[in-house]
Amino acid sequence: MKTQSSVFLRSALFALLVVSAPLTMSASQEELAKAMADAQANIRQTGNQLQLTIQSLTALAEQKTGDLKPTFAAFATNLTQTEADAKAAAERATAMGAAAKTYFDTWQNDINTISNPDLKARAVKRMTNAQKNYDKLTAAVKATAEQYKPLLSDLQDIKVTLASDLTADGIKAVKGIASRAARRMQSLHAETNDLLEIIAEIRASIDSKAG
Repeated sequence: MKTQSSVFLRSALFALLVVSAPLTMSASQEELAKAMADAQANIRQTGNQLQLTIQSLTALAEQKTGDLKPTFAAFATNLTQTEADAKAAAERATAMGAAAKTYFDTWQNDINTISNPDLKARAVKRMTNAQKNYDKLTAAVKATAEQYKPLLSDLQDIKVTLASDLTADGIKAVKGIASRAARRMQSLHAETNDLLEIIAEIRASIDSKAG
C-alpha cells in the first residue's frame, strides 16, 4: 500500500530525476552511488531481520504446549540481530548524507567554472532543485529510522519481561504488546519497501551509463 508520504516522495523523485546529473562524472558521484547502495542493502537487511524477530515473537505468543525456552531463545537472538542491523542501517544513512554533501559540493565547484551567465544560472537552478529533493529523501530516511525506535523498545521490554517470567501467564501478559508490535512491523515494512524503491530509482538516476 502506498502511503501519503511515499506519494510525496515519488513526486520529489520525479523532479530529482530531471535535474540530478552533475556537470562531470566524478569520484563524488561514484561515492554517493556506493553509499546509496550500502544504505539500501542495510535498510533491506534490517527490514527482513525485523520480520524474523516478529515471526519468532508471534510463535512464542501463540505457543500452547511444550518448552517455552527454545522459542524464547530464538526471539531473543533475532531481536539482538535486529538491533545490530538497525544500528548499521543508521550508520549507512549517515554515510549517505556525507557522500551527498560531497557530491553537491563538487557540483557547485563545477558550476563555479562556468563563464556563460545563462548556462550558469540554469545550472544553479538545476542543482538547487536537486539538493532540495535529495534533502527530502534523506529526511524520509531519517523519519523511517525513527519509527524503529518505539518498536524496538517494545520488543526489548517484552524480552526483559519474559526473561524473569517465562511462563504461560507471562506470555499472556505480553501478548497484547506483541500483537501491537506485529501491526507496527507490517506498516513499517510497507513504508520501508517504498523507501527502497525510491533509493533504487535515485541510484539509477546518478548512474553514468546511458540508456
